[in-house]
Amino acid sequence: EGLILPLALKSFYSKDISMSFAASQAIKELGSISRDCLPGIMQNILMSIENVMRPHEVQNSLSLTSVLLKPILELDEGFDFLGQVMQIAVNGIDANDPTKTLYALRFFTALFMEVPLLDPKDISHISEKPEFLYVLNDLCTAILQRFEELFRNVPDLKKGNPFRSHMKDVLRRFFVSFFHQMSDALYSHCLSLITRQFSSSIFPTAKQIVGHLLSSLVHANATKSVNHLIPAILKKVITSDGEQIQSPASEAAYFMHLLGHIVSNAGSAVLIHVDQITAVLDVALFHEKSEIQREARKLLRKLLRGLLGVLPRDFSVLPPSKRSNMQKLTAQDIRKPTPSFQDMEIDFLTPNSDCQKKSREILEKYFLLSETAFKSNDAASIRAAFGCIDAMIRGGAQIFPMPRAKPEFQAQESSLQEGVECDDEDDTDYNLASRWGSFVLDDPEWGRGFREKLGLLLIESCKVHANVSNPDVPTIKALLKMVSSYLASNGVWTKYETLKSSASYHKAVNRSWFQGKESAYSRPLLVWRSYALMGKRLDMGVFEANGVVSDLLKHLSSMCVHDFSMVRKKAQKVLPKVIRRFPYLHVQCLTQVLSTLSDANSSKGALKGVIFTVQTNQAMKKIVRNWSLSKFLLNGLLGSHQYDEIKIQVRLSQLWSTYVKHWFALPFGGLKHSDSLMTDVDVTSAFSQEMVKKLFESGRNSSTYRAKKSQETYEGLVQLMKFQLDGSSGTSSSSVHWRYVVLATSSLILLSMRQDCTPDLKVVEYVIHGLNSDILPLRQLCRAVLFNFSLIYSVNRAKDCMETEGSTADTGIEGADNQLNPQNFEMPIDQEFEGPFSDEPWQASETKKQELWSNSAVMDLIDSLLSQSDWFKSVVEKISNDHRLSGDERAQTQSSNAPSMPAASVAVRSLVASRWFWPRTSAAPLSKDFNLDNMFAIEYLMLTAGPDASLNALPAIEELAGKVDDRENQCAAAEILAGVIRASNHWQNVQGTQIRQKLGSILKETLSRAAPDTVGDWCEMIRFSTSNRDPRRFNWLSRIVGSLCAANNDSALYLVKGLKLQQCLLMEFGWKGLPVARILNETSRRLIGNSSKLVREECGRSLLQISRGFSGTGEVRMTDQTIVLGKIIPDFELVDWITEDMTRLYNLYFSNRPTEGSQQLMELKNQIEGVIYYFMHSCRLGYSTSVKKYLVQAISLFLIIQEDSDREFAKVGQIALELIARTLRDRQTAAAVLGRVEELLSSSQSWRVRAGTVDFIRELGHSHVLEVDIKNKAFELLHRLISDPVVEVRISASQSLASILRAFSEEKVTYLLSLAPKPKRRGAKMQKEMSESERSAALVTRHAKVLGVSSAIISSPTDLPAWMPDAVCTLCLLHDEDPIIRNSITRTLADFRKSHEDMWETIRMTWNEEQFRLVTENAGTLSYYS
Repeated sequence: EGLILPLALKSFYSKDISMSFAASQAIKELGSISRDCLPGIMQNILMSIENVMRPHEVQNSLSLTSVLLKPILELDEGFDFLGQVMQIAVNGIDANDPTKTLYALRFFTALFMEVPLLDPKDISHISEKPEFLYVLNDLCTAILQRFEELFRNVPDLKKGNPFRSHMKDVLRRFFVSFFHQMSDALYSHCLSLITRQFSSSIFPTAKQIVGHLLSSLVHANATKSVNHLIPAILKKVITSDGEQIQSPASEAAYFMHLLGHIVSNAGSAVLIHVDQITAVLDVALFHEKSEIQREARKLLRKLLRGLLGVLPRDFSVLPPSKRSNMQKLTAQDIRKPTPSFQDMEIDFLTPNSDCQKKSREILEKYFLLSETAFKSNDAASIRAAFGCIDAMIRGGAQIFPMPRAKPEFQAQESSLQEGVECDDEDDTDYNLASRWGSFVLDDPEWGRGFREKLGLLLIESCKVHANVSNPDVPTIKALLKMVSSYLASNGVWTKYETLKSSASYHKAVNRSWFQGKESAYSRPLLVWRSYALMGKRLDMGVFEANGVVSDLLKHLSSMCVHDFSMVRKKAQKVLPKVIRRFPYLHVQCLTQVLSTLSDANSSKGALKGVIFTVQTNQAMKKIVRNWSLSKFLLNGLLGSHQYDEIKIQVRLSQLWSTYVKHWFALPFGGLKHSDSLMTDVDVTSAFSQEMVKKLFESGRNSSTYRAKKSQETYEGLVQLMKFQLDGSSGTSSSSVHWRYVVLATSSLILLSMRQDCTPDLKVVEYVIHGLNSDILPLRQLCRAVLFNFSLIYSVNRAKDCMETEGSTADTGIEGADNQLNPQNFEMPIDQEFEGPFSDEPWQASETKKQELWSNSAVMDLIDSLLSQSDWFKSVVEKISNDHRLSGDERAQTQSSNAPSMPAASVAVRSLVASRWFWPRTSAAPLSKDFNLDNMFAIEYLMLTAGPDASLNALPAIEELAGKVDDRENQCAAAEILAGVIRASNHWQNVQGTQIRQKLGSILKETLSRAAPDTVGDWCEMIRFSTSNRDPRRFNWLSRIVGSLCAANNDSALYLVKGLKLQQCLLMEFGWKGLPVARILNETSRRLIGNSSKLVREECGRSLLQISRGFSGTGEVRMTDQTIVLGKIIPDFELVDWITEDMTRLYNLYFSNRPTEGSQQLMELKNQIEGVIYYFMHSCRLGYSTSVKKYLVQAISLFLIIQEDSDREFAKVGQIALELIARTLRDRQTAAAVLGRVEELLSSSQSWRVRAGTVDFIRELGHSHVLEVDIKNKAFELLHRLISDPVVEVRISASQSLASILRAFSEEKVTYLLSLAPKPKRRGAKMQKEMSESERSAALVTRHAKVLGVSSAIISSPTDLPAWMPDAVCTLCLLHDEDPIIRNSITRTLADFRKSHEDMWETIRMTWNEEQFRLVTENAGTLSYYS
């Protein structure tokens, strides 16, 4: 409590939402566990609610009160506290501040879920009543008045308005909890107020909210409220003679809307008013005003639902047994009314016989009226009749329900999926009582007859109106809405999910961890949850199909491909709801829709309708699980080549992309089970062996049948695609639209990747030809997927020349445990190693491959193509040209790290890539333009063709690589050469050696002439070529790269290029690349003092990479060795020469510094700067452990150069010092570094060096704030530095001391305050004359004491500790000081005023008069620029 609560309360009132939420959760759990902290929390809440100057604190306080209601109510003073909060929170209901209104309503809702609203007169027998009960009458009146004001100012409920969504839900929950908790006296009082307020005034923009208020009011006490409200509302709707609607029409429509809300929850209480309401419907249903018709349809629907609905009896916190007998309530019932789970007494109101009889009369009456209107030729009357029928179905379908499906409908669905016809006949009755619980239909036969009669009427209407030739779009839309209601509606209220989520929300808010799970729900929430589950049970179910349903679904499906977009959108919107009710008719519906796709006479509108109908998750899931539907879709896509419009082809590509995502989401089978599984598993012994055998046999037959259908469909589609695309993938593809070519190629590739199909080798040939296509997206797609065929085909030319994959244990290395270490790979790079090699296993290499060693067709094809120099040269040129994208395309490529291509190929490319674990490298990419697809495509070609054919392809590659001035050509050359190198790793014969020799000559010439802007691409080439491979394979490549920095007189850019390439080589070799590390180490040591800053920086990076891989620093030690990656690696000290160099450089700079401005001094500074870059890169990249053993010596060098007159040079050392201080984590090294800094402070005569140590000590203290010895040593050094003779050092030390003081207790602050100087006495006698040095020393001492007090004051910028008044007043009393001291005092007091401005009123109230006067006079006044 003493540690968590103050911090949580301080964080809770933050303006940051995430911090406030986290703090509220901590306070909530703390309050649930410990009741002792609640009084302090309650006092803090009251203070914050009354603080009108900080509105966010008011909102957070109300939120906190809501979550702590249960613990607060258990306290004796809890009711009085809540009474105060309630009176203040009423003012939070404000239309001008939706957020504050939201928090206030949440508080009231949570409160009324726990406390009954009782009038003292109702519980007169209880002597000790909570005081707040006596103000409830006035409180309820005030709340209703605030709502009246709120409703008058609610803006239009348009999209984006906070009242539209979340606020409406909160208001609905509030109304339910508010009215249901009232006793009879309070309810009667509120009912009279509401009747006067809302029956005489209109609130057009808030009519939905007013309707929710009235429906909740009626539900709380239907008998009493209906007799008050309905007569008053009817007078506003219809004239006294019952013949006409009151004018104006807008006002009548408003009150008709309220009337609908009133009757929706009235139940049987509305029976006495039904005749009056039907009189309104007779006039309004076919009224000439559309707004009157719309509200009349809603009224009809809600009247039927009110008569037939299943509603909770009440939402009261008191169970019915206690609520009905108030005289037996006790004081404990008021303070903790929530009963146990077993005593909740939840009951539901169900429609009685009178309600069902009256509903049947209403349905028959308005069915006849609608049937008569259907026969007229007036479109408005027909639409009104459609709306009337729709309202009847949605409101009254409970008494004429759709027949439930048979339990065996799943078998029918299975047969329908495979195209087998089934019997639709249904003579099986269903048990209504088991379906509806206590709701039993009086006359089921009437319901069957009425639904049949209604269905026939709908079919006749569809034949007349649901056709393409009908231009009356509004009528068709009304018809579709009516048909969807008939097919999908159960006639129940469908907002049960909202209720369920509301209950879950309140459960999370009100959970009490102290009392356990049962206390998580109060009774209203449990009733709410039960009501939600009841609604879901009433609405659930799958319906039985018959001839009427089938005909209606055909008409609905045909409207999905209507030429008019508004009709299509309406049909597509309602179709998923219908399919969910009839899941076994999806084949019929989707087949009808997909047949339009392959119809050559289909219009563009119809095609768009097909695409948007099936491009949904529900439709796609059904299509991919049914091969007949998949075949319809693919045939339709392949039959769309006659459409040459870009928009159509783009839509088809998007459809294909959606299909691909769902297709790959399917599992591709599983493990093969043994035949004895059914007898091996213990769990099967509890079942009949015949039953278990039957189930296993059924699953096996299903899998076999699916594989058979898969193969048949695949073969047919492949033949169809190859026939239609014959020649279109070549250089001449003008016969069909290019987007269609890409789409069809994607189809071929995706089908070939299916694991349940035997691939067609012709597809591979087709893709290979696509590499030379004139269509850019097709080329990109073929390159992306070509290498994936190696998962399917292990195409192997000249198997005897292929290297067998070696393992770690098969390396020929001698030793007890055959462990690998860098010494095993240390061999001169001028020698060639012939094996065995130790390559890292490639994860994808474990994938089961289909061994097709005799696949000579693909090999012969690639041989013939590569033998044609023009073909491969054309492929290479196209790869190069594809890098020359426009500006927009290049931007898209760089942002997505993938080539720009249409949607049809993007989906296939991404999903194909996800199936294959490409070799990953150990660092981030150095070039976004390097395309892996091109590299892997070339690797596949070369690997399949073999070494002889690969030699024939090298001239074209050499020509491309020779164009060093063209960046795009260089990038393409890097990708192609990487593919060739990767393929050559498999050839250890004579041809393989010849290829590597040729590659070496090409790379040596190209890398030596490569432009600086292409270095990133060549680095990627080296990394991907050598990834996860034995470094001894690449001695030939190491020689080439190592020779790039052989001479010192090369240009800076040339040297940087060589260092970068060597770094990439070592990056992939890792600890195995000891020979390369030695070369790079010698090169870096030689070039670390180069005159170019770029070269010096690269040398620093190189040394860091060597230290990380071979120094062993910071790793777990085993005697004299280090454990790295599970392998024992000796500690190779390759960079130990840095110690000798730093000693030499320190002595030269400190003792024998060359003449200022001389060439020798410039060379010395370059060498020092190169060493600094080594440490900077190590710390910046988070590898300070690699250099920690050099830090003590390095600190001396970095600090001593701070006195240099070249401030840019000194700045480099300062940056290195800050990075070391922030990243050094080793406590022993940090202590040693601080000891070295202390020695330098004692010996250095340069104030710049001492100023540099101030920043370093501060940052090091922050980094080791939990290390007591280091923290104390930092405080000691900084306190010493505030007495420095130089004023700049003193001020900097004071500011650093203030920042580190926050990590100490008040003891350090008290110590600084005890050293505060006394004010000078006026009129005192002059002391004896002092020398100038003595006066200067006295001034420094006095200034240091003032700075110590300033540090203490500045260290607390957001709070007021007990010592703060004395500290501030100590500075205020220092008058007649020297200007230096006075400036420090003025600056400190001004900073105090600015940082504590928001607490100035607190200072005025808590400080005494003298203290406040002093700080006010000396701190000055704030201005805009202060």
